[in-house]
Amino acid sequence: MKKLDYTFRIAIIAFCLISGLTSYSQGTATIYGQLKGVINPFLNISYVTAEVDHWGAGDGMQYRDGRFSYEIPIAYRYKLAKLECDGIFADLVLIPGSNLEVDISAIQHHKDIICKGKGAAMANFAAHHTLDMDLLEYYPRYAYRICDQSPQDYIKALNEVLSNEVKYLENHLDGLDSAFVGFWITYLNYSRYTNLLTYPKFHQKKAKLSMDLNEIPIDLLAIVDSVPEIYDDALLELPPYQEYIKNIIPNKIALEYRRAGKVLPTDSFNLIYQQIIVHMPPKSAAYAIGFDIMYFSSTWNLDRARTSLNEYKKLFPGNKKISVFEKMLAEKKEKVLNK
Repeated sequence: MKKLDYTFRIAIIAFCLISGLTSYSQGTATIYGQLKGVINPFLNISYVTAEVDHWGAGDGMQYRDGRFSYEIPIAYRYKLAKLECDGIFADLVLIPGSNLEVDISAIQHHKDIICKGKGAAMANFAAHHTLDMDLLEYYPRYAYRICDQSPQDYIKALNEVLSNEVKYLENHLDGLDSAFVGFWITYLNYSRYTNLLTYPKFHQKKAKLSMDLNEIPIDLLAIVDSVPEIYDDALLELPPYQEYIKNIIPNKIALEYRRAGKVLPTDSFNLIYQQIIVHMPPKSAAYAIGFDIMYFSSTWNLDRARTSLNEYKKLFPGNKKISVFEKMLAEKKEKVLNK
C-alpha cells in the first residue's frame, strides 16, 4: 500500500508541474499501418477535442490498398484516441510528434508489441490496458450499472475500481515516465469525480423517480461533498474533465440551496454562470458555459437565447464558438418569425 500511495502522490505532482509548463504545446500525431487478416477492412479512430461541438474522427486520413495513415491534431500535452477495426477496440495515448506504426493483428492476438515508433511506450500501455481491463470509457458505464446502490456502497465500489486501476498501472510501469503516469491517474480521478457528480440523477433515474435537483433527496446530493474543485485548462481534451466541469458547479449550488432550505430557482443559469466564471480558469469556463448554450438553447425562448449569447460574447470576446452560437440564434429567430 505504501508503494501505491507514493506512486499516486508523485504521479499527480509530476503531472501538475509538467502540465503547467507544456499546457498549450500543439502539434500532430501520425498513426499508420496496414490492415492484414481482417474480415472487414475498415478502420476508425475517434477522439475528443476541446471544442463543445466537435468529436474528431480520423482527420486527414489516407486509406489505400489496405494501408492507412491518420494525422490527428493535438492541442495539449496528451490526447486519448480510440481505435476500432473489425470488432476490436483499443485506446491509444498520443502526444505532439507521435509517429506510430500500429499492427492491427497484434491487437487481435494480444501480442506484446502493438505500436512502434515515437510515443510507442504509452500507446502500447493504453492498448494493452484495453485488452487486459477495458476501454477507459467503460468506467462511466460500470458506474451507471451500480448507481442504484446507497451513496456509501457506491463510493466504496468506485474506490475499488480506482485502486485496481492504479495497481494495474504499478505492474506495467516499464518504459513510462512520471508525467504519463500522472496523466493516467489524473484521467482516472476525473472519471471518478464525474461518476460521483452524476450519481444523484442516475440513482433517481434507475428508480424511476424525479431527477429535479429540488426533489432529489439531500443524502444523495451530499455525495458532491466528496468531489474537490480542481480545474486545469490543460485537461480540456480529457472526456471526464469535460463532464466534470459541466456538472460540478450546478451540483454544488443545488446542494447549498437545499441545505439552506431554499428552492433552486427555475432559471438558475445566471447564478451558475457567475460561479463558473469565479471558480474556473478561462478556457474551462468558456467550455462549460458554451456547452450549456450549445445543447440547451433549443429549449429556451428567443429572449433567453439572445441574452445568453450576448453575455457569452462579453465574457469570452473573440471565442470562435460565437459564430456558431450566432447561427443557432438566427435559426431560432427565423423559426419564431415563421410560426
